[in-house]
Amino acid sequence: MARSKPALNLQGLTSSQEIILSMSKLQYLAHTSLTREPFSKLTVGAAILSFPNPGFRNKPRILLLKRNPSETYYASVFEMPGGKVDDTDSSILTTIVREVKEETGLDIMRVFGQLPDFTYLTSKVASGTDGKEKTISKTCLQLSFAVTVAWEEFRVNAKKHSMGVWADREMVTVLEMTEEMRALVEGALERAGAIWAGIREFR
Repeated sequence: MARSKPALNLQGLTSSQEIILSMSKLQYLAHTSLTREPFSKLTVGAAILSFPNPGFRNKPRILLLKRNPSETYYASVFEMPGGKVDDTDSSILTTIVREVKEETGLDIMRVFGQLPDFTYLTSKVASGTDGKEKTISKTCLQLSFAVTVAWEEFRVNAKKHSMGVWADREMVTVLEMTEEMRALVEGALERAGAIWAGIREFR
């Protein structure tokens, strides 16, 4: 029996976070043109969090996917689900929902916080019109949001990733990932733990 798609809940977000999620790529570029360094590519990431379950586990976990060894960039490292914001996407929220569905088969139930943005570089060698090889580099900006899903049984899209795992903080320390991604993941887990303990809201 197919599961019904949950209604998307944005409760807990600040008004500025809701506005960002409602923007298209072009709107976001225009909105930040005077406050950010230029970037070539806009991407999104979803910190899919699973909170403690009394009597079963006592630590929050995050869903991480391992990139295929054949990937041009950052092969065989773990990352949060996510991807490129296309020019045709109606909003950043649309991109997050689509990428999570494509990469995990999961439907987002709630978006409840924004994580720190970070930039990263991608480079590849390509042949120019003159037949000579040249290096093409791009500066990418990633916007990341904390989300929850209705269930935890996921499937990995083999075109992009070789495996996935629900990881707690101890497991994260031994998984291979970029330092920027590790800091983001550890920060998400720390703040999720604080929410569970009732210390503060996710902001």
